[in-house]
Amino acid sequence: MASLYKKVIHGRPYWYLREMGWVDGTPKMVSERYVGTAAEIEALLDAREQAVLPDRTRHLQFGTVAAAWGLLVDLGVAAIIDEATGPGPSGQPLSTGTYLGLAALNRVVEPRSKRGFAEWWRTTAADRFTKIGVSALDHRRFGDAMHALPVDALAGIEEKLALRVVEEVRAGHQLGGPGYDELRHLHRHRQRQGADRAAGQGETETS
Repeated sequence: MASLYKKVIHGRPYWYLREMGWVDGTPKMVSERYVGTAAEIEALLDAREQAVLPDRTRHLQFGTVAAAWGLLVDLGVAAIIDEATGPGPSGQPLSTGTYLGLAALNRVVEPRSKRGFAEWWRTTAADRFTKIGVSALDHRRFGDAMHALPVDALAGIEEKLALRVVEEVRAGHQLGGPGYDELRHLHRHRQRQGADRAAGQGETETS
């Protein structure tokens, strides 16, 4: 078993790595290697840590986006919409239901315009778990998807989604996965912000 051992030579501490073992039934030192002074050991550790640090890092949104996406998947939102709309416009990379589901996801997590969606998507880790690259998210695609959804299909889609929610709740499933609590917290926080803004506007109008 190896352990660090300090020797004091001329009043200065030096560190060694000793390995102890059993020899003829007696514990004895079987090897000893010089490690260095405390300053030398610190320099070695600093150099090792520096060697494993990445040159750059990216900080991407994950929790709320993953929770919202999980909720869409659990409810089968894209499939329900696609069933009502049929095949999407020619050349559309994703289905109509997927585009509309993504639009809903963005509204829940961090609202952006259709033009701003792709840039926002780059700030998240969503492409890793949705397998949807930013190249498929041109703002015109969202417009095409919205035009592909007949107005008279909305009531049927809403009914199917409501029934799906009831089925999931009755089955005891946790919608949205582990991040769903975080998503609910975000939603409640934004509701409070909206209420505070409305109250502030009311005070301004009456003052």
